[in-house]
Amino acid sequence: MRSGTRYNLLLSIFAGLAAMLLIGGCTKSSSIDGGGSSCGPNSIVFSANGTAYLLGFSQLFATNPQGNITIDNYIVPNSLGEFSDMLDISNDGNIWDITTDLNNSPTILTIFNSQGYFVTQLTTDFSSLSSVKVSSSTDIGWIGGYTGYTITSNGVVATKSEPRLEALNISGQSLTSFTLPPPSLSSFNARSYVRLAISSNNDTVWAWSPGYLSGYSFTGLVYGPYPINMVESSEQYQIGCGSINKKWIVVNPVTNNIWMGNPATTTVLALSPNGAVQFQKNLDIYVSTMAVSPKTGNVWIGSNNKIDVLDPNGNLIKQLTLQYLKCITYMAISPVDDTVWIGNETNMSNTEKNIIILDDNGNIVNSIYVPVGCTYPLM
Repeated sequence: MRSGTRYNLLLSIFAGLAAMLLIGGCTKSSSIDGGGSSCGPNSIVFSANGTAYLLGFSQLFATNPQGNITIDNYIVPNSLGEFSDMLDISNDGNIWDITTDLNNSPTILTIFNSQGYFVTQLTTDFSSLSSVKVSSSTDIGWIGGYTGYTITSNGVVATKSEPRLEALNISGQSLTSFTLPPPSLSSFNARSYVRLAISSNNDTVWAWSPGYLSGYSFTGLVYGPYPINMVESSEQYQIGCGSINKKWIVVNPVTNNIWMGNPATTTVLALSPNGAVQFQKNLDIYVSTMAVSPKTGNVWIGSNNKIDVLDPNGNLIKQLTLQYLKCITYMAISPVDDTVWIGNETNMSNTEKNIIILDDNGNIVNSIYVPVGCTYPLM
């Protein structure tokens, strides 16, 4: 890692872009050719006190547990707005955010404190970063993605990439790094990014690289790799409101099982840390986004405007249909009151609520609009 020196320049550029775009308003994006604009928050994390942090294309907002915006005055140089694994928060309130340069390379990690003030910015040697998670017991962040390297064979120079996992401290110092299993031919495609989850029970970092699930401690591999042959598509956009082919992984704090899915299939899979399949269940919806309650272990899975809620053992508890969201693209559950925050980055009109807040029974308790600047996605 190396310290970034262009933060002020990027900040000024993106602040100007955000201001112009906010004045100009938002239009709905084209999920087919990637040529439309993108509006609305795309990811959410909660602090221990229930403050919600929401990431948009180039803005980071904070709201109190009631949904009132408390911070909206800082800009982040973020041009990968379609990935909601790009944001996490430590126990002491430091916000880790994956960002990119204007030309989409190299990938940058920006860290803010809980008040939205810049702490540090780190330029990485990853060609693509797709997930960041922060350990629950320390302020160590884990990042996952692909790194590029050059090989020469018979006089031919080619660039290869490999999946990698790296641990960093708050100062950006690289503490350790592991090469993940290479993608399996049966599951790999250009949109199969690395996804990470951390167990709150023992700080095991679970890395899902295309075709494999591996568990790491700070000292190295401790579980797996386990072959995971879930259905994936080579298409960039998937059923489930035109989502990018994301992959989802969460660790259930009640059972310590690892739950996985992706928007190309209706299958959700749960494994124990030793690799034993606890269940594999076909739902009535695609697995576009997933969140787990830290209190009950119930897992909420959303796609389009529908939600399936499963208990820790995979039994279906309830099915919900939301009239107010056309496309559920992210969700998170508050550690304070177990409310479920469900968002839609494609609701563009100022009259449309882009976040719906449910209680743990699925009843709507609040709905809010978070204004986020729009821009053309750099795809």
